[in-house]
Amino acid sequence: MNNVKKYHIFAIILLLIFCFLVPDIKAATFTNQDVDKQLEALKKYEYQIGTNARTIEAIIRQCQNQSEFKQYVEQQMLKFLESDATIAAKQFICKQLWIIGTQRSVPTLHKMLEDEKTVEMACYALRSNNSAEAGRALRQALESVADNSKVIIINLLGERRDEQSVPILSNLLLSDNEIVSESAAAALGKIGGVSAIKALDKFCSSNNPKIKAVATEAKLRYADLLVLQGRNTKAMSIYDEILNSDQKLFRRSALLGIMSIGDRQALSRVISILYGDDQMLKHTAIANSHRFKTSHATKEFVAQLPRLQADEQSLLIYALADRGDVSVRPAITKMLDSPCSEVRQAVLKTLGDIGDTSSVKLLCKAVSDSQSTEEKNTALVSLRRMSGTGVDIAIIEAMKKAEPLTRVELIKVLGDRRAINSVAALLDEASNSNNDVCKAAFRTLGKLAGEKELPILLERFLSLFGRDHAAECRTEAERAIIAVANKINEENLRADKVLVVLENERRIPAKCSLLRILGGIANEKALKPLQLAIDDEDEQVRDTAIRELAAWPNAKAINILLGVLEKHGNESYRILAFRGYVRLVGLPSDRSVEETLAMYEKALKFAKRPEEKIRVLSGLSNIASPLAIKIIEPYLTDETVASEAVIAKDKIINQIKQANKKQQE
Repeated sequence: MNNVKKYHIFAIILLLIFCFLVPDIKAATFTNQDVDKQLEALKKYEYQIGTNARTIEAIIRQCQNQSEFKQYVEQQMLKFLESDATIAAKQFICKQLWIIGTQRSVPTLHKMLEDEKTVEMACYALRSNNSAEAGRALRQALESVADNSKVIIINLLGERRDEQSVPILSNLLLSDNEIVSESAAAALGKIGGVSAIKALDKFCSSNNPKIKAVATEAKLRYADLLVLQGRNTKAMSIYDEILNSDQKLFRRSALLGIMSIGDRQALSRVISILYGDDQMLKHTAIANSHRFKTSHATKEFVAQLPRLQADEQSLLIYALADRGDVSVRPAITKMLDSPCSEVRQAVLKTLGDIGDTSSVKLLCKAVSDSQSTEEKNTALVSLRRMSGTGVDIAIIEAMKKAEPLTRVELIKVLGDRRAINSVAALLDEASNSNNDVCKAAFRTLGKLAGEKELPILLERFLSLFGRDHAAECRTEAERAIIAVANKINEENLRADKVLVVLENERRIPAKCSLLRILGGIANEKALKPLQLAIDDEDEQVRDTAIRELAAWPNAKAINILLGVLEKHGNESYRILAFRGYVRLVGLPSDRSVEETLAMYEKALKFAKRPEEKIRVLSGLSNIASPLAIKIIEPYLTDETVASEAVIAKDKIINQIKQANKKQQE
């Protein structure tokens, strides 16, 4: 489709838009007198949106089916352009002539081409005028106007693909004005054809580097246009010419043009590039090899892989993987034997995209044997990313046979892959004598195991208490059991299996661990055993119970902690209980302000040290109530906490003021 046809289509679209955007101008039949009246009113137009301009647009719409009326409108508009109307008004009229202008408009617009103030609007009006007179006017004006106007006219001649302008445009390639010469070359490239290309050929061999570059770029753009038109043979000859020239700036673009053709002839050119010395072209060819979609192209590129330099091999490995064709996997996998780490890393990375179960063993071997941290990490990332049936199973099997360090990494991989089918194998690893493996297994089981695995998870956990140096394993096991128990939908049932085990457990370390687990589950049933453990005969059990209660996530433990403060004489227990009590009082609740203040008052009675008083004062400062200030006042004269008391009081006052202000608003 040529540009003129495009302009006609655009004009029709524009008219349709007018129909929808101007609903207030009702369909009407305008007369010649209406035209004269509206044009006269338009003379002082300055880009404002007004009914007058919109009415003229409605007149233009009426012209489409009334040839005599259209001729009259065009005639009056041409007179308007020669009047003393504003520049804005003339510009508006030129936009209308773009729609209805004929060869009758050319003489008037020709005059406007010679004026720098109106050349651009005149070109706009002539843009869709496909008459011979319009082309002739543009060419004639080009011979006499200033350089700035030349550029505007040159661009339009290029868009019109005006072959008759080739001689004058060729001369303008020698213009001292760089913008003029560049515009002329670009226009010749758009015009194309034998004469235009011959003109560009002449300047492509110029001794002037700038002219040579401009002409070469124009030919390149013309070749691109030929590809769009399906004229690949002609385009290929131009691309070849530029590719083999000394114009390095454009050789890459020429190569990309060849690759855009994408046929076997183009592929042959690209393969030959891989044997050349130009590194930039080689990298371009490899990076854009995906443009060739056929299996034949895949085979051709695969065949080049062993023949390239290491950095080029890496690029091609990535490019082959991006093709999404698993047939490249064997060739890529072979490159793991490369002495170059960069190449091996490329293979390991791409196996994450195109690998299958057979690739798992290779990646696991890289994790185990590689001396390079980068390669090891790359292999692990690929194991995490790899998809496909059987991959999880292959990783599980590799994990079972791996040395401890690698086994730990593969267990982490299974966790990150959310490989639920690995739970049974991980439960076995939870009994592994290597502490690192054991910890990794419990950590991953916390992610993957479910309610049905909780009993055996507890069993594995309890077995750790007969093992030396397993403290870290036990900690990880506690976290795993808490995580799995908290997956149980029914909150009231989450602690049940742990409670059964606790009831029969007599070993103090195991009992303490189970109490910590209950503290992590923290439901209603978990609270009672911890409360009872406060009075246990063993100090470790008592200490564990109080610590878990002090860290309780809601206010249900608050009275238990208050009981510890009131009854226990142990200073360590008192400090733990005090901190927990104050923290729980400060949690959001449905208590009244008065109830909360009463709790803080109780806390102050048990506060023996300045830091404990400060903790309570800080909590009171969050309650916007005069009663809170009253509680604070005795501490304003307490030298140990006076400054903190003042801060707390001021904060409460400010909160009260803000609350009152909001109520008034």
